[in-house]
Amino acid sequence: ADEFLDQLAAESKRPGFSLVAACGGGRLLGFAYGYTMPAGEWWDGTDRPAPEELKAADKLAVIEWAVLPDRRGEGFGRRLLDELLAGRREQWATLTVVPAAAARAIYDRWGWRQVASTRPGRMPGMAVMLLELPAAAEPERIHELR
Repeated sequence: ADEFLDQLAAESKRPGFSLVAACGGGRLLGFAYGYTMPAGEWWDGTDRPAPEELKAADKLAVIEWAVLPDRRGEGFGRRLLDELLAGRREQWATLTVVPAAAARAIYDRWGWRQVASTRPGRMPGMAVMLLELPAAAEPERIHELR
């Protein structure tokens, strides 16, 4: 847990960092966070380079997405990820996932596509996933009423 908190503290300083959480009954039910992966940056140790359309683009790197096991299947995960992705200035989101994990099938259903594989550090082999994000809407102008 300390290692995760240290990692979160460091990553919270990255440009574009965003964290969303769901709480209920006095406990954390789930969370998701990510930050901007700048143009020219890509996941370490991939078997393929970033797709051409990403090389010059900033991307949202989704770093963690988790829901308590006893609360899965209630829609918290989808709402958390939707909230994290909403209104981002990046055109693309990317993440890594263990290919055999249940989350992989969820990403497939939600339109993510695998673009590479990687073996980062101490982790098992990972699938590198990509999702095109809807264009961020212009903020609505607030007009003063007189």
